[in-house]
Amino acid sequence: MNKNKIKDTNCDICKKEFPREALDLHHKDCNHTNNDLDNFQTVCACCHRTLHYQLIPRLVCCVCEKEVKNLMSFGNYGETIEDVYKVCFKCWHKIDLYYYRGEYAKDLNMDVFKFMDSKHDDRRKCLEYYKKNKQ
Repeated sequence: MNKNKIKDTNCDICKKEFPREALDLHHKDCNHTNNDLDNFQTVCACCHRTLHYQLIPRLVCCVCEKEVKNLMSFGNYGETIEDVYKVCFKCWHKIDLYYYRGEYAKDLNMDVFKFMDSKHDDRRKCLEYYKKNKQ
């Protein structure tokens, strides 16, 4: 989009004054083909980056609820990616150890070896239990 359409020298967000060349036109609806003048917002480069950063979906661990760069899938084998929990590596590691060391089975008052061979071998339930009782 042509910066000649910028009429104001103030950023619409931070209200600071800038030289016209330092300002950007932001598409309010994020549709870069919608060049209607009502769809533009005059913003400085810093505020423009912030606006676009806020539009990026955040990756949040379902256990610790922290924002992370990468998430691991935690579920039962054969489940689709939509059906598994998304957890950060730190929580994934803690829950995996809790599960495979047999601590989860002990908390359910089950024999560890019988537990691993039984229908109770459910990592999703383990995560839910851990989230509710162990944090």
